[in-house]
Amino acid sequence: MATYSRRITQKYIRVTQLLFLVLIPVLLLGLLLGSIHAVGNKPALVKNINQTGDSSPFFLTDVNGVLYFFADDGMHGWELWKSDGTIAGTTLVSDINPTGDSIFLGNAFPINFDDTLYFTADDGTHGWEPWKSDGTITGTTIVSDINPGIDGSNAGQFVTLNNLLYFGAVHTAFGAELWQSDGTITGTMLITDIYPGPDSSLYTYSGLTNVDGTLYFGAVSSGPNGVKLWKSDGTAAGTMLVKDVNMAEIDGKFAAIDSTIFFGACTGICIPDEFWKSDGTLAGTVLVKDIIVSGEFHAVGNLLYLSADDGSTGRELWKSDGTLTGTVLITDINPTGSSFPGMLTHIDDIVFFSADDGTHGRELWKSDGTAIGTTMVKDINPGGSSDPSFLLEVKGVLYFGADDGTHGAELWKSDGTETGTIMVEDINPGSGDSSLILWLTNEAGELYFSADDGENGIELWMLSDPAMNAVYLPLLIKEN
Repeated sequence: MATYSRRITQKYIRVTQLLFLVLIPVLLLGLLLGSIHAVGNKPALVKNINQTGDSSPFFLTDVNGVLYFFADDGMHGWELWKSDGTIAGTTLVSDINPTGDSIFLGNAFPINFDDTLYFTADDGTHGWEPWKSDGTITGTTIVSDINPGIDGSNAGQFVTLNNLLYFGAVHTAFGAELWQSDGTITGTMLITDIYPGPDSSLYTYSGLTNVDGTLYFGAVSSGPNGVKLWKSDGTAAGTMLVKDVNMAEIDGKFAAIDSTIFFGACTGICIPDEFWKSDGTLAGTVLVKDIIVSGEFHAVGNLLYLSADDGSTGRELWKSDGTLTGTVLITDINPTGSSFPGMLTHIDDIVFFSADDGTHGRELWKSDGTAIGTTMVKDINPGGSSDPSFLLEVKGVLYFGADDGTHGAELWKSDGTETGTIMVEDINPGSGDSSLILWLTNEAGELYFSADDGENGIELWMLSDPAMNAVYLPLLIKEN
């Protein structure tokens, strides 16, 4: 009997070993083909806000564990919503404009200030003005009617400094200038009229940024002199021209390392823009290197990564420590043209970005700042471009939208390895369908985004506890 039991046990062990040896290659192949998903939570629809179409949530913003966003439920127009990740907890905050849309996609500028959401809205009476909300109807109010009338002040580019909110706003008497607010009507005021009279000093891409207690921005002070570098400590006396250089439009905010900002500018009339830096002084505002830059700057520790063109290699990935000799091309990703690095983000000291090497199309890349350490993570869409977008780190894992050429644009994740770069879920099943992964947002460690599953339209989705989903243990096989 004992001998028989041993034989059965040995046979069972041999069968298990055989299955294991067969299963592992199959699982690895499945990972490479994107047909195997990680163990853990799956993305879920939070709520079908618009039963007759797309609610299209956008400008997802975290305020102390509450997710705020703007959406259209098909009845109230584009308005302010909030969510705690549940159906019951996903609600319209306030119908700010009962006669139409209170929000416009390009100018909401939401920001968390003093544990309150501040944003730009139009109630149908005052025009586009600064608003605030604590998540309640009564607590959702206009901050100040800066520019009386239906046009409003078009307040935007909100940034905080010394417990005050700073932004650009238009007034008929002053044009677009720098304003500040403590959240009250009496505490909302013009700092100074940089361009005296009704002409505007600020523009849409002024790049208003708080860098170590100083506001930096681009402004025009008089005549056809172009946009110059300015700074402010929040007072009229402390708002001044830094240097007379012609600045480029800033797509977002200034990049900074410690108290030094980096930007594109030139002296005289020149297109395109060169690589400059400033410590806020006239003498410390200098050309770093004569290379052509875009607004794609990304600081990692004491290094700045940027997309630049030296005139011979095309637009490629560079790095800089702020010195001439320390500003160098990392590697020529596309030897036959430009790789156009974009969507730069980082996890620890590794930079992730999208690039086109001229062979594989636009795919996900990574770099440790060296030529040998700059590699394509994975050819997600062989023969085409996966176009990685909305790169976002959540609990040490990179999430992004990508199209593998089979499942359409879906939610993907990566641990920086080829096998660890996989589709999270085919939210909108089918070969050509796209789930339109947009507005990836980390809200208290949860991943929220907009997506279309092919049934409910573009709605709010979430991936609860992404750390669970980040376990790359391929046990679940999904049929395509």
